[in-house]
Amino acid sequence: MKTSLQLRRNLPGAAAWVPPDFGKVYFTGLSAVAIGAATKAVVRVSTFTAFSKFMADEDNRTTAPRVVTAGLLTGITESFIVVPFESIKTTMINRVQVAAGKPVAVPPTEIKLPEKPETAAKGPVETAPVTIKDKKRVARPTGTIKPPTVHYGQIDTSVSGLLGNIKEMYKDRGIRAFVQGFFPTVTRQAANSAVRFTTYSALKHWLTNPEDSEYGRLSAVWGFGLGLLSSGAMVLATQPIDVVKTRLQSIHGIKEYRSSLQCAYKIFVEEGVMTFWAGTLPRFCKAGLSGAIIFGTYESVSNVLNAASQKKPFPPGEE
Repeated sequence: MKTSLQLRRNLPGAAAWVPPDFGKVYFTGLSAVAIGAATKAVVRVSTFTAFSKFMADEDNRTTAPRVVTAGLLTGITESFIVVPFESIKTTMINRVQVAAGKPVAVPPTEIKLPEKPETAAKGPVETAPVTIKDKKRVARPTGTIKPPTVHYGQIDTSVSGLLGNIKEMYKDRGIRAFVQGFFPTVTRQAANSAVRFTTYSALKHWLTNPEDSEYGRLSAVWGFGLGLLSSGAMVLATQPIDVVKTRLQSIHGIKEYRSSLQCAYKIFVEEGVMTFWAGTLPRFCKAGLSGAIIFGTYESVSNVLNAASQKKPFPPGEE
């Protein structure tokens, strides 16, 4: 739903987006999302932990600037995993949209112009210039003009599946198809991790007592709740970047937009500033739930491993 809303061109005369009936269409791109999300989660948590420990002081304490820096470095690192799978997922969803036959923008009805006056003489009729405010221009032709229709040229809607889309992407666009939108993706991932981990760390520090021996540890329930809140803050801060990324990763993104800045400018001029917030609610549901599960699981596993490391399996003298 998020990607579909972001791919829809919010042009004048466009019909309102109507979600399709629940079915297999909602699971389009699942394979790419599953592989990318699993790999990203491992890289994200392990990389942030490594960067945080590297920048911590002798007492294993860190500061807000160091947490932000660790988050930025984590986002940049995981972008190398995210970009290809995000491009594949966006292409798969874009292809399904085209196959459904729903145009991006619905053109207006036929435009009727003044009827052409009948003349007895045969042959071409010269049109006299019309003068308006001392400016000459040729009168417009008469008759009925059909508005332009939306074409999706060179999109093979018969392609399906993860491997089929990967093959078609490489055949149609080459290696570039897998790195489209790299710059906004890196920017988004860096901002995502910086906002999410900074918010999570700040809330975690606020909830735990530095004087307590259990400082820095949370239950799985608290990890789930803080993961949800920190993911919500992340969505609000990075949604415009996510919209630009999705547009650039569409099937015709290379042809429609020359760069990230040109894409953002074109969206702003043609579709309005609110288009930058398209798909906010679905993305919050997705990112909030995934962040809550990741942080809740992380805190739970971390507590189990810490407890296991403190236990000695053998009595003294029998090791």
